[in-house]
Amino acid sequence: MEVLTVRRLQDGTLARLSSLARQQGFDSREDFLRDIIERVAFEEFQFESEVRYQLLVSQYNQMQEWTVEQIGHAIATLLSSQPKIESRE
Repeated sequence: MEVLTVRRLQDGTLARLSSLARQQGFDSREDFLRDIIERVAFEEFQFESEVRYQLLVSQYNQMQEWTVEQIGHAIATLLSSQPKIESRE
């Protein structure tokens, strides 16, 4: 097994990584980082990010369609409630 050393991290980074490891249910920060590094190395991390991105885009598109639909209904309701203007010729 190979060894990786990372130097010069910003203050608070290790504490935050330890906290994230606990939240994710890992026994240690090292196990957590090993999992992330291995997923990145084998592109699983990128794949998961792509899936989340595609889901977000899909949800955004659905929300846009719903919003346009609601605006269309509101305009139709507003126009149908306006009194008819007779033309003078």
